[in-house]
Amino acid sequence: MTKANELLNSITPINVNGEELYQIDNFPDVPTTDDKIDFLYLLMVIQSLILNQQQIYFPIKMDIFHIDIPSREISDSNTIKVINKIYQSVESVKEKLATGKSFLKFQLLFDKNTLLPNIRIHFYVFHKNGEISLRYESSLYQYTFFAYENEIFNQERKEAMNMVSIPFQVIEVLPNINLCPIIYDLEGNLHLPELENYTKTWS
Repeated sequence: MTKANELLNSITPINVNGEELYQIDNFPDVPTTDDKIDFLYLLMVIQSLILNQQQIYFPIKMDIFHIDIPSREISDSNTIKVINKIYQSVESVKEKLATGKSFLKFQLLFDKNTLLPNIRIHFYVFHKNGEISLRYESSLYQYTFFAYENEIFNQERKEAMNMVSIPFQVIEVLPNINLCPIIYDLEGNLHLPELENYTKTWS
C-alpha cells in the first residue's frame, strides 16, 4: 500500500460545533522528499481541484511575490497570535491582490544560527497582464511546491521553538497547506479557506 493510500485510509470523522469534518493525523512533515513522492502527487491533484473550483484555466498569466514573517515576530506567541499575524500580513498587500484572482502558499525557512522558522508567504495573482506565462498547469508546480530537507522538524528545532514560545501546532501544518484562495466576503472580511480547514479544529 502506498503512503497516499495509507493517508486516505486513516481519515476519521470528527464533530466540530455540530459540523462533521474529516481529519488525518499522520501527515508527513513535508510532501516533497523522495520517500513521500506519492503524497506530493496527492497534493498536486488537490491543487488542481482548487484551481478548477476557482475557475483558473490554462494557459494563463500571473504575477508572483512574497513577504516574510521573521521568527522574532512570532516568538512569545500563541496559536491565535500567529494566525492573526498571517492575516495581517495578507491584509498589508491587499491592493496588490486586487488586480486578479489571488492565492497564497506557505513556505518555512529556518535560520541556521537560531534554528527558528521564518514564515514566507508566496502570493500568486492571476490576470491577463501578468509577467509570468503558464502554458500548462504543471508549469505552476515549480512555484508552489518547495524542496525541503529531510527531518525538517528535528528535535533540536522543536526545542528551540519551545524555548521562545513559537507554537508548533501552527508551524507544523504550514508546509502541507494547499494552494489557498484569498477571498474577501461582501463585508470585506478576509478568508483563507485552506488555512481555516485547520484552525476551525484547534482549541
